[in-house]
Amino acid sequence: MLAVRESINKAVHDYPYIGIGTYFDNNPLHFHTELEFLYVINGEITGVIENEKFTLKKGEICAILPGKMHTLIQTGQIELCVIKLLPAEPLYGLRLFECVFSRDSEHYTLLRSAIECIRKEDEEKQIGYRLAVKHACDALTLFILRHAAIDTDAKDLAEKQAFGLQLFTKANEYIEKNYKNEISLDLVCTAFGYSRSYFSRLFKSVCGINFFDYLSVFRLKKSTELLADKEMTIEGVALASGFHCLRSYNRAFLKYFGQSPGSYRRKFYKAD
Repeated sequence: MLAVRESINKAVHDYPYIGIGTYFDNNPLHFHTELEFLYVINGEITGVIENEKFTLKKGEICAILPGKMHTLIQTGQIELCVIKLLPAEPLYGLRLFECVFSRDSEHYTLLRSAIECIRKEDEEKQIGYRLAVKHACDALTLFILRHAAIDTDAKDLAEKQAFGLQLFTKANEYIEKNYKNEISLDLVCTAFGYSRSYFSRLFKSVCGINFFDYLSVFRLKKSTELLADKEMTIEGVALASGFHCLRSYNRAFLKYFGQSPGSYRRKFYKAD
């Protein structure tokens, strides 16, 4: 299962990420350390969490736990509120009775009230708004802990997930700092003090993809950001993203995105 750790739209320890989106790039499965809530303002969108498909309609809410592989698939016009927060309590090893909450769900009013509070306070930024946002985020976390979670006795699983994600986060930070340079498994393992076999096995168990495939995906994602700069040549984008040559970049980009870098640039950035 191909999955990458999302490296954009991050929450910080004392404030959530809050965004209103109308377009989604149908990303492959990904995960993050934040607790995420989706609220459909208008339209409809399909998603997948841990191989379970769901549909969100106008007014509905979805909760996604930290570490859960998921993706969104846009099929039409959509206006979606995304809130990602770092919970004060660990949530690894938990499962949800339900992840989608419609208006007739028992806890819908509580969830929507907290989400609307976060949106309103963040937009108006009156005195004390950060405190109000934190209070609403704590209410969302408390709801997950008290009302929607099962398997709370899965201590061993929780500890393994937490350890694996902690290691993966550090590896991701290492890649972030060094992706433009030559990276070998020996260098990474030396940096973290693990053997090649142990690190490789643990890394794949965490994200479902081997280290070098993940590195390639990471570089490709970085390259899509650089493609927004119309002054950069595609070869320049390839080299700046850590690829050794244009040919290998084009081949990897086509395999991952199903189109060439030039086509991607024309489609998403309206380049000449």
